Amino acid sequence: MTISICIFAHNEEELLPACIAALESAAAGHTYHAHILANGCADQTVAVANSLAAANPNISVYDIVLGDKASAWNDYVYHIAAA
Repeated sequence: MTISICIFAHNEEELLPACIAALESAAAGHTYHAHILANGCADQTVAVANSLAAANPNISVYDIVLGDKASAWNDYVYHIAAA
């Protein structure tokens, strides 16, 4: 079984690397796929997330223009996790 993890990120360029490091530690021994939903970011969150994804095949990045957590949640539930 693969655990699906959703990370909502709005202007989180500084905290995202630590978040992924903590995820790696917490998921040790388990199969997972992390989905980073960068929504409405005005900083380098998407670039940082893409860099993390390039180094880890268990990470996908979604650049969502609208900065709205409810909308990002709907994208995850209805389009990403359902796939």
